[in-house]
Order: sequence, then structure tokens, then C-alpha cells
Amino acid sequence: MRPSRRVAMYAVVGAQLLVLASIVAPQELNMALDTGAAADLDLVGARAARDSFRGAYVSGESALDLDGPSVVLPADGLRPGERVMVAFTAQPERRPRIVGVERGRRAAPFTPTSFSVPGRVVDPRDGARSVGRDRRLVARVGRPPVSIALDLPDSIAVDDSALDRFTGPGLVRASLHAGFLGRRYFTDVRLLGRAWSDDARFAWDDVRERLLVLAPRQPAGRRPDWDAPVRSDLFVFDGAGKELAASEIPGRVIDAVVEADGHVLAVVSERRWGDSEASLVRLDGDGRVLQRSAPVAFDRMLGFDAATGGVWLARGSGASQRQAPFHVQRTTLGGLREPRLGPFDSAPRAVVSAGADVWVVETDRHRVTRFEGATGRVVREYRDLNSPVDVVVDGEAIIVIEANRSQLTRLAADGTVVWRVPRFQGLTWAVLEPGGGGGWVGASTYEGAPAGVLRFGPDGAVTRVAETARPVQNGDWRRGLGRGAFRSTRDGRLVFREREAIAILSADGATLTRVLGFRFPSPQRLRS
Repeated sequence: MRPSRRVAMYAVVGAQLLVLASIVAPQELNMALDTGAAADLDLVGARAARDSFRGAYVSGESALDLDGPSVVLPADGLRPGERVMVAFTAQPERRPRIVGVERGRRAAPFTPTSFSVPGRVVDPRDGARSVGRDRRLVARVGRPPVSIALDLPDSIAVDDSALDRFTGPGLVRASLHAGFLGRRYFTDVRLLGRAWSDDARFAWDDVRERLLVLAPRQPAGRRPDWDAPVRSDLFVFDGAGKELAASEIPGRVIDAVVEADGHVLAVVSERRWGDSEASLVRLDGDGRVLQRSAPVAFDRMLGFDAATGGVWLARGSGASQRQAPFHVQRTTLGGLREPRLGPFDSAPRAVVSAGADVWVVETDRHRVTRFEGATGRVVREYRDLNSPVDVVVDGEAIIVIEANRSQLTRLAADGTVVWRVPRFQGLTWAVLEPGGGGGWVGASTYEGAPAGVLRFGPDGAVTRVAETARPVQNGDWRRGLGRGAFRSTRDGRLVFREREAIAILSADGATLTRVLGFRFPSPQRLRS
């Protein structure tokens, strides 16, 4: 090899080493020279993975309370792009909350109960691009709110053995350090329990005041056994969100509802992926299978009929069963039952059972039809609607979510409009207050402002209850058979799903408890 080529090769290798050293050396110095205290943070939705460059790692979202409307900002305000330090305080059994914001990079004393996280003020005109890769860790402080993108690590290095511990998203605790150079980093990773994935479902046992969460397991390990039997977990909590018990269920639970006798009626698939066919399964309180039906097409299921232990199926004409006219029929653990409801000239969207009657929602025909459940006789058609997607029955009246989930409407027994409230976005569910004519709704915004959970009165008047709540959006792609929220008959607390948690809101709306997952009896330390 000629000297000039050898020199060039050495130069390239030397440059690569310099670049690598410039990346690795500050990180190592940041950790090696750091002698300060650490604060424990929980990470939700944590998953373990491995790549050829980093090796095995765990990544998740830090469980911080990111809403600080009462935080006092600098008198002259904060400018977009400005670097700030966001101070948090930690309290037992609660998410760390924001207590202050200061300009610059100078950090307050870092302790187990009081720590700070660097961040950057987001330009409101360019928020989507300014937040960066992880848009979820954005603090909203002051009034009017200022958005601050937090600079926290998005992964933690662990040993390869950690890959075998995750059968779904995990609930992880790790120690956050300030870093000698001011770069936050995590150590001491512990697996606390199981967190909720998008396909986890929940049901409310109103008699026993229990919350049931059913979570399908995912293949675990570096070489998952794809031929292993499909399993789901049943997690049981009390009404305050405290863990009671856990058990294993054969099959992948798609959705479930609690029957009056306390048994669980679940829709279960034997396949790890896809929902082409599913069976009805009755479970006892410990997750044991008591009865199972023959498989039926899941894409025809439109709603539970818990009173008879069945689900409603839509059946069309032709070989594909997707052509009009359509009929709706109940199927139970013993098979199909009469009567057939219909015919319908469009595919029904949802079916709701209440008392002795059944309501069928046709979005394409802007119609809701009420039937006698025993005879199939049409009681009434409600046509003064705009693309209805869901209905809640209030005695002889109904509450309808319509107009692309932007409007809530109350119809009397004779079909006349009692009131109609527009200006929502992302109306997800509605729950009634028994005997009062009012109720609760979950929505992303109302009248252009963040909504969360709102209360509506008998006259349709809307008041905000919990703006910091984040009800998960129930889009068409996330179809479920169960209700999106439940209200306890005994004490009026409201249970609903958020993106990473199941939220429990007190009857007065003052206390919001988030169940992030099911915690194991003792943490499992992950080697790093």
C-alpha cells in the first residue's frame, strides 16, 4: 500500500475515533463525576428492545404531572426557543408535579423529593415541529398556558436478560440523576408491574365496586415462541384503584363486560393477531372459564347484551354478509336467538340494550331505531340526527353523540329534540347521573378550550369538571363493544380510560386518581 493511501486511511480512522470519543466521553464524564442525589421516577408503557448499536434497553414515558396552571412565570414572560429549568416536587403515591420555572440552565438543588428538568419553550406557531421526537413530554404552565418541551432521556441501557421480563408494556421505576454536566440520566431500573397497552380493556363491577382490566400478553424474550398458547391477564382493583388480585385467562381478550351476578362475559380470540373470529366466554371472578361458545365473526359484533349473556351481530345478505339489507340478531353462549331486528338498508354502527328494549344506530342513514327486545317490533325511529355514532338511554329519553363527535343531543321519548349542544371536539363517551337528567361526557375540547371531563345538566348546560383529564379518543379504528366509561352507583365516582392510565374521578370532580398499571408484590431489578 502506498504511503499516501495509508496516511489517508489512518486519518479517516482517527477522525472516526475522535467523533466517537466526542459522543461517548462527555456521557461517561457526566455519569462518572456525578456524586449528587437521585430521584425515583416511574416510566409507563415501558418496553424492552435491542439493537446492534446500543444493545438492550428499556424505553418509556416518565410519569410526570405536566399541567401547572398555577405556576408563576417570570414577569416579562418566556420567549419561544428559550432554555428553562422546570422544577418538580415528588409526593408519595402521586405523580411529581411542577412547582416552578426559571430561565437558563442553572439547576436548583437535586434531591429525592425536589428535582428539575431542563426544557425549551415551544413556539405556539410551530408547536408540532418544535416539540421534537417525543411530543408527549410537554409541560403546560401558567395562564394562558406556555408549552415547554422537556429534555429527558428516552431510553435506559439494561442487560439482555431484561428482554425476557416483558409480556407487554411494563411499569418501570428508575433513578433520575442531575449529571455532572447537567445532562439528566437514569440508573437502577426496576420492573414494578404491567402497564396498559392500547388493546387492554376494562370493565366495572358495580355490585362489588371492583375494576377489572383484561390485558392480552405479547410474546416475550429475544426469541419469542410464536407457537406458544395465547394468554391474557385479568387484573382486579378495588374502587380506589388498589391492586387486589391477578389471574391468567386462555386466549386473547378483545373486550368484556360484567354481568349482574359478577361473572365476566368476554369476547376472546384464539389467534395472537387479527380479529376475524372470536368466541363468547363466561369467566368467574378468578378468571376460570365456565362456558364458551362456538366462534363467530368478530367484525359483525356491535354491542354487548349483558342481561342475556350475549352480543348483537349484524348480518347482511349475500355470501359476504356485507350487502344490504342487514339484520341484527342476538347470539349467546348457546347460539343465535330470536327475534331478528330489521331490515336495515345501511350497516348498523352500534347496538345498545337497556331494559327490555334495544336501540340500533345507523350512522350512514342518520337514524336511531328503538325495538322491543322480545318481539323485534319497532317502537320508534329517531331521524332528526346528524351521523349518530353512539347513544345512551335515559329512561324513555336518549342522549346521542353525533356530527362527527362534535355534538351532544337529547331526544324525548317521542323523538323531539329537548336540547342540542354543539362546539365539542372528540366527544368520546357519555354517562348518566341516575334520576337527574344530566350526566358526564369526555371530550378533547369544548368551545375551543381543553375539556377533559364535563358535566351536562337536565337543560343541556355544560360545566367543566376536570380539564386535566385526558379521555382516550374512541376513533373508528379502535372499535370496542363495552362502554368507554362507567359510573359507580354507590358513590358516584367515574371510571374512564386515558391514553396510558385508567382514571378514577371522584363524584365532585375534585380528586383524579390514575391507575397506571398492576404492580407486582415486589419490584424486579433489571441488570444493567
